[in-house]
Amino acid sequence: MAADPPLFTAGAKEGAERTGCHPSVSPSDWHPLLPSGKRGGSEIFEGGSGPPADAGCVRRRLRPDLRSMQPHVIAAVLWALILGGAGGVLTEIGPWYRNLKKPSWQPPDWLFGPAWTVILGLAAWAAVLSWDGASDEAGRMTVIALFAVNFVCHFLWSPLFFARKRPDWALIEVVPLWLSVLALCVMLRPFSVLASWLIVPYLAWVSFAACLNLVIVRLNRPFGDVREIS
Repeated sequence: MAADPPLFTAGAKEGAERTGCHPSVSPSDWHPLLPSGKRGGSEIFEGGSGPPADAGCVRRRLRPDLRSMQPHVIAAVLWALILGGAGGVLTEIGPWYRNLKKPSWQPPDWLFGPAWTVILGLAAWAAVLSWDGASDEAGRMTVIALFAVNFVCHFLWSPLFFARKRPDWALIEVVPLWLSVLALCVMLRPFSVLASWLIVPYLAWVSFAACLNLVIVRLNRPFGDVREIS
């Protein structure tokens, strides 16, 4: 491999003196980490001057992804974990549920857990992408509002269906849940096209679950005390 030209070597030494980087680090490996609002300064190869004085110089291949430590990433992970965990705890597969009449096309019970794990994981990724793509405070508040409304709507369905043993109430509640997922799919697009696509499996699965809920209601109504199965 050819050595760096003398001009770049001199620039590396000068940059090392000002930033604390080891001069053996090639200028092509410099990665300026400028504080927000301080973008600018001399370019890495501009006259061999190295990174600006207030830049942090690191090796890209050795530096961990800083986004993994940011609060919005943690919030997205917690959003998915709480919804997934609550769904598992509140979904009681007992005699009442087993005695319900169900359509022949209902998936096996074991499939729902893995499906929700993947779907909520993709939605959490969409939340991170949307937050990163929001250019101002209004955009970030929109992302928070969308996921907060969806959180509430998603959380309420399992207690209504399983704990209260009211699939008919759950069928009513699935409407705002479906609308909240549709809103995510549509309104995240300006922030990140990929985020919008990551919500599509969520929308498809809730649509399927709503159809299943409807058929169960038709096959087993009326509900309440007159139909309760212990």
